[in-house]
Amino acid sequence: MNPVQLKTLLAEQAHQSPARLVRVCMLVPSFYPLVGGAERQLSGLLPFLRERGVQPFVLTRRLPGMPSIERQNGFQVVRTWASGHTLSFFLSSLGYLARHQSDWDIIHVHTADSPALVGATASWFWRKPLLVKIPSRGPGTALDRYSRSRWGKVRFRYLRKFIDGFIIVNSTMSSDLLKMGVPGGRVYPIPNGVDVEKFQ
Repeated sequence: MNPVQLKTLLAEQAHQSPARLVRVCMLVPSFYPLVGGAERQLSGLLPFLRERGVQPFVLTRRLPGMPSIERQNGFQVVRTWASGHTLSFFLSSLGYLARHQSDWDIIHVHTADSPALVGATASWFWRKPLLVKIPSRGPGTALDRYSRSRWGKVRFRYLRKFIDGFIIVNSTMSSDLLKMGVPGGRVYPIPNGVDVEKFQ
């Protein structure tokens, strides 16, 4: 799916009845009660997406003592049987997406690390759009690791083939992606937002 088709899908489904809101799987390595940058940002993003015609749910790793499915602030949080290992998270997440194909229209991955492989594989299998956010750049980040080894480059070529949109938080990341073979039309600069009611 090219960027024009992706935008058309979002526009069409945003104007449908509530029963046909675009359904987005928010795939993230961890979520509350763990607290970090991605967790805070995703939690703040969910209500705004719903206001704009999106029906999101969170798919993440299982934490000890946490239920497999619960609702947090009105949103569904699904925790797979994986608790930590990359391979188990890959298999458990992909298994859930396979069993619930009719429950999601788009995958939005909040990291370029291993969950992006889950998203790329699901996009390949079921021909559904995939968005991946690149949260940071520089030494030690996912893009840096992909560019430094032969295996990393192979892995990124696989991701690049199936990611419909790369969301970047600042324009300097665009040059990194272009050097790695990502077409400019698939790069979307969207800076991190600020809640201006909370921070004045």
